[in-house]
Amino acid sequence: MIRHIGPVASTATIVLRAQAEGRRVYVVPKADNKAQLLARIAGALHFPDYFGHNLDALYDCLGDLSWLPSGPRTIVWDDALSFLRTDRATYGAVESIFDITSRLAHDDTDVVLCMR
Repeated sequence: MIRHIGPVASTATIVLRAQAEGRRVYVVPKADNKAQLLARIAGALHFPDYFGHNLDALYDCLGDLSWLPSGPRTIVWDDALSFLRTDRATYGAVESIFDITSRLAHDDTDVVLCMR
């Protein structure tokens, strides 16, 4: 599941709420360009070394997060709105990948996009 959260909630608040629900939380920090975003997603989610740093590889890795501990998890993309303003095409592609992979996951993974 993917959710868009506006400026009413800080990233810290989102993280605390998810943790209170017993979820593991992975925060993707603000990124200024596509390469940086892919690297930050890979770092936040501890992607394996074979991650190819492109959108196809992102789809593949998000579709199989078996290296992460099992159980409910939340991925928080911090300041996604500023990335949308900078690179609309990449934002749309990454948002779609998050949406598709979270829906297809056989685990309890949700994604929160911080739109502020």
